[in-house]
Amino acid sequence: FDLLLRETIRYAQRTKANFTLNIVELEGFLGVTMIMSMIRVPSIEDYWSNDDWFGQKPFVRFSCYKLVHPL
Repeated sequence: FDLLLRETIRYAQRTKANFTLNIVELEGFLGVTMIMSMIRVPSIEDYWSNDDWFGQKPFVRFSCYKLVHPL
């Protein structure tokens, strides 16, 4: 993960993106991305829904919601 983190930050600096990232956020983002590829719901907001209709609440507790779905 360290190499991926360093290269991501280096790329952000080269493209002049206003961007910060730490290892915990990177691991969380990659984990959420992998789970989202396995569990399909109608819209991205449904991954964080408190509604039991889908029988899944995979990301309600994750703080990396901000990374995937900015306010």
